Amino acid sequence: MSDPERTVNEGSVALVTTARRPDPSAALAGRQLAEKIGARFVERGDRPITALQAGDLPVIVIEQDRVVCHLDGQTFFFHPGLIRMRRMGGPDGSREPLIEALDPHEGDLILDATLGRGGDAILIADAVGETGRVIGVEASPVVAELTRIGLASYHGPTPELERAMRRIEVVAMDHLEYLNACASGSFDMVYFDPMFDSPLSGSSSLDPLRPLARHDPLRREAVDAAIRVARRRVVVKSRRGAATLRDLGIQQTSGGRWSRVSYGIIPCV
Repeated sequence: MSDPERTVNEGSVALVTTARRPDPSAALAGRQLAEKIGARFVERGDRPITALQAGDLPVIVIEQDRVVCHLDGQTFFFHPGLIRMRRMGGPDGSREPLIEALDPHEGDLILDATLGRGGDAILIADAVGETGRVIGVEASPVVAELTRIGLASYHGPTPELERAMRRIEVVAMDHLEYLNACASGSFDMVYFDPMFDSPLSGSSSLDPLRPLARHDPLRREAVDAAIRVARRRVVVKSRRGAATLRDLGIQQTSGGRWSRVSYGIIPCV
């Protein structure tokens, strides 16, 4: 059997394999996934994941009931973050700070330009209701596909959560490229959550994504493109006290007094 260290194609974004004793459908799904994201499919055999790792490439494993990404000794698999969902519409009438900042309406079409694991997109999809829709754009093809698979297949504790996840369409593309291709006023709102330079304490669920994510700062031209595309507002998430919003010229902010993050709001009407 070939050594993946020597057989990975130049430019491959990952290795894809299966569990040790896969059924034929898992092997087929692995080959299809590898072809879709520009990765290399490797037969697993009896080898541990560590024996398959080639350089700094992530290893994506098609398991029986989920898809798992292994990188730098950590694992990433889709999970929607149910704690935030439970806080929405609580008995005290409070809403998630993100939803307060966006103020979405039933039936809205919203662009999440930095999809990542999809946690924010799920909250937004729940808020826009059955007639609304969310487009999630993710620059990393590996993260985009893992999130797309999770959103399409995850079975949650409530039908409402599952329906919200199914209302999210995933696009693997640079968000500026996507925005430039959009017609003016084609979304009600555009949302950016750029990856922070250093993780917030307590955000360990995001750590496995960091090597795969885009770390360049949010570009002014992307914000300008979002303003053209959005009918009502553009919202940018930032670490509280960081210069991000100030550097982008955003003055209106939203967020809890004790929150570690704030949301910059740009009205487009």
